[in-house]
Amino acid sequence: PQILIEADATDPAVASGAISTLGTVANQALLRARGMQQTAAEAARGQLEVVVHRRYNPEGISQYNIVPGLLGVILQMTMVMMTSIALTRETERGTMENLLAMPSSPLEIMLGKVLPYLAVGAVQVVVV
Repeated sequence: PQILIEADATDPAVASGAISTLGTVANQALLRARGMQQTAAEAARGQLEVVVHRRYNPEGISQYNIVPGLLGVILQMTMVMMTSIALTRETERGTMENLLAMPSSPLEIMLGKVLPYLAVGAVQVVVV
């Protein structure tokens, strides 16, 4: 007997595990339905043939999932590091105290420090 499995293979690792588990469970159910104990000979005789149709990523290429996520993480980490380094440098040099002593509000100062890095991040996202 055969069983057809239509699998969503957008994530190849999850799809492979699910297909493997489903084949094992289906074979065990077939043996139970026939009232057999699972010995090696009977399992080999009564096995289902699992036919898999992988949808949305039939080749199982994992780069489709890894590369976009990795790009997002790298862009995020560079932007966070650049912003934190700039703010730490301002605090270490004492120029942050001078800025806070001016008539502008602390929110305006922080926005002035962070917005340029957000703009650079937006440009990076568009370029990549």
